[in-house]
Amino acid sequence: MKIDKVRVDDSPIVLIRARSILKGYSCMELFEQIYDSENRKKWDTVTTQLKILEQVDDKTDVIHFVIKTPFGCSNRDFVQKREYCLDYPKKDHIVVSFVSVTHPAMPHIKGNVRGDTKIAGYVMRPLPDDPNSTEMFILSQCDIKGMVPKFIVNYVAGKAPAEWIKKLTDACDVAKGLKKDKKKKKK
Repeated sequence: MKIDKVRVDDSPIVLIRARSILKGYSCMELFEQIYDSENRKKWDTVTTQLKILEQVDDKTDVIHFVIKTPFGCSNRDFVQKREYCLDYPKKDHIVVSFVSVTHPAMPHIKGNVRGDTKIAGYVMRPLPDDPNSTEMFILSQCDIKGMVPKFIVNYVAGKAPAEWIKKLTDACDVAKGLKKDKKKKKK
């Protein structure tokens, strides 16, 4: 995985740009784990309490989620417009984008700090020589707000994509039956 931190304009928040080759994972498998809220709740331990506030159309919704933070820090929550395009810009490519919005169904939650997603998203395209493998690009510029120094935010943000990709591919393996779901309770 290659991760770049890019300074944008005068913002103290870096833009994270990551690229990863995911052998044995199709674009659609990855998309289903990322976009389907019920799937995502099973594996994404960073994004909690994910819920859809409004279904705008068949490819656009408004979501809310909370990011649990370490002891001593307020949890962060986000309200985002989320959109996807299948077969864009080419056949079998998938683009998912996120941007912060306000929504009457989700006013500020006392005790949380409302983060601001300037831009975030994924571009997935099949490898030319292997349609069951994907080249994935991750883009994220999020201000978690609050009193956390920006250099700490930028440092942690640069590590997050690799950990997230590991959880995503593990979830795909569980869905394919290649791994057991560690969260399922034994009877």
